[in-house]
Amino acid sequence: MLPIFELLNENDRAYKLVQGELAKTATPYYYKADLGELAESLGRKDEALKWYSEGYTEARGIATRFQWGSIYASSLLRLVPDNAAKISEVTSGVLGELDGPDRIYRRGRMRLVRLDKALRKWDVDAKGAHHGVIVALHARMQQICVKVPATEPARATCEAFLAGA
Repeated sequence: MLPIFELLNENDRAYKLVQGELAKTATPYYYKADLGELAESLGRKDEALKWYSEGYTEARGIATRFQWGSIYASSLLRLVPDNAAKISEVTSGVLGELDGPDRIYRRGRMRLVRLDKALRKWDVDAKGAHHGVIVALHARMQQICVKVPATEPARATCEAFLAGA
């Protein structure tokens, strides 16, 4: 379902409104993902990437940092799909947010599954040109997975990330 501002074709107005909220909140990073989405919908690619990046950089809390990081990584896949080096660097850092106890549950698990799907699509769309990045990211995730007890449900989700890609 589309956000109401898109249904009303008011993206530019919504963008200005959300920008105005940044100075009024203690957690501006929450708005920065929205600003990235709005800028993207308005065709402002560089501006969108700036907002997504800032949102991730400023995010606080384990699950929140991974969520905002996965939003940023996914935006790179959409907006600069040919910049494999940046995608690899950012995604590797974002995966690092999961390195620790109890991090691949609930929204972290859902975001990890979405990121897996987006990365696989990115590589397929490029006819396998990004296979090296996919293999490296899978290996990066395996460094995290070995720390999750084998008996934990999170271990299977972790190990499935980019497996067989």
